[in-house]
Amino acid sequence: MPSLGSRVRRLVPGDLAVVMGPTGSGKTLVLQNIARAAHPVPVLLFEIELAADLVFERFAAMEFDLVPDEVELRYGRSASNIQWDNTRLRNIYTCTKSKLTTADIERLILRSEEKIGQRPALVLVDYVGLLQPLRAGGSKYERISEIAEQLKVVAKTTDTVVMAGCQVNRASAGYSGEAVNLTDARDSGSIEASAGLVIGVWQPGGRPGRLCFRILKNTKGTAGHEWECLLDGARGIMREVVDDAAHTPPHSGRNGRNSTGHLTGHRDTP
Repeated sequence: MPSLGSRVRRLVPGDLAVVMGPTGSGKTLVLQNIARAAHPVPVLLFEIELAADLVFERFAAMEFDLVPDEVELRYGRSASNIQWDNTRLRNIYTCTKSKLTTADIERLILRSEEKIGQRPALVLVDYVGLLQPLRAGGSKYERISEIAEQLKVVAKTTDTVVMAGCQVNRASAGYSGEAVNLTDARDSGSIEASAGLVIGVWQPGGRPGRLCFRILKNTKGTAGHEWECLLDGARGIMREVVDDAAHTPPHSGRNGRNSTGHLTGHRDTP
């Protein structure tokens, strides 16, 4: 997505970013595409919503340009027969545990360094609403607010970039195919307050195969910029529409290593 790279300065350890959209808008696919585009930066994905088999299936579909049925036919539900070192997925590590708190996420990030050999630079969380609060009680607004604030703390204490998916309110225009707004975060305004970068995503009404993006908050630049991507939902592949006259299907060509611009969580070198 060249527009994102040109409009957003590089995220650095300690930053929190949020991808916000309606249910079924493609938030998970966006996070997975970011994980793949971040290669070779080590990425840790907390996939709290989807089962491990489905996570594997989606990543394999992206990497090998297959639809889900083809993935199952070729690889079954096992990753054991894939030579990961020859793919752009070898930098991605996933955790599909449920009922995680932000304290659990912090602990697992620190422990993952033992397996990976280095601390992950980019941590993805799918999604905020499925995380458990540290304390019982309180309203849902208060619980989600605390989780959003704690994710920012996790980013700083673990020295990583944290990017989390977030659902919008049912009353959001995003559910009717219109643009998502900054105030649409479900049950919490603290999400927009805690994050330095908030990206809205939605599928425009009457335009199948398209995914729209808007920079809703950008503390390191300007907000409000919008762009569209062609979406091959079966393969999970997105490609930015630079010129509406171009009608090439998104799976016919892939963005390179820098397809998300600076949104890769590279660490600053001393």
